Amino acid sequence: LKVGSANISASYAGFNGSQLVTVSLPRFTDDFSVTHDYLLNGLPGSTWDGLYSAPGDLPAGNNGGDSMNTVIADANVSTSAALTVSASGTTFEGAPDDGFFLFKVVPGDFQAIVHVDLSSHGAYQFAGLVARAFNSTNGGGPYRGSEHNMAWWFFDQFSTPVSLRATVNGAATEQNLSGTTPVNTMWLLLTRLNGTNFTGYYKLNPTDPWTFGASSVDASLSNGVPVQIGLAQS
Repeated sequence: LKVGSANISASYAGFNGSQLVTVSLPRFTDDFSVTHDYLLNGLPGSTWDGLYSAPGDLPAGNNGGDSMNTVIADANVSTSAALTVSASGTTFEGAPDDGFFLFKVVPGDFQAIVHVDLSSHGAYQFAGLVARAFNSTNGGGPYRGSEHNMAWWFFDQFSTPVSLRATVNGAATEQNLSGTTPVNTMWLLLTRLNGTNFTGYYKLNPTDPWTFGASSVDASLSNGVPVQIGLAQS
């Protein structure tokens, strides 16, 4: 779609419909072509709102018995025009919340897109988009005392290319999609609608249509509860 207006049409079971929609420029983009080392310099000089890259970064967090160790987190250094992350001992599912996380704070609905390259990674490593509710009174600790996040992952192992891990009140549910692996790279789209509804889509190539992957609901995130939305590794 191009900026301006577009007509969306659909047909199903003999029924046809169309809707004129307005297409706007993204509110925030980062192609990581500006050189920045997040481990050496932190956030200053970047356009992001927050970063969790080391044990203790997340107030009142839960490491799940692991010890997060991020050794690379840079833009346009290790890889040209890309964010490169190498970390171990990370977990972003259920009560644990100590994965690498670079994020913006968004108070309402959103659409977030990322292109992930897992050509070189270890076993059981996930990378993608995470939307996480947080406690604004203590600097980002768990919302209402327990973890609430939607993690839309590119996994690319064991015939599971993508996976939605929905954590509500510290309890996680998994929706793993079956498919061919490895494919090495994937485009991911995570949307939030009406505050509580989260949906993940995926595609292999930039010009491919988006394919529905999975969806989940967190009823506690109504009425404009802000979330951290960004790039994560676990």
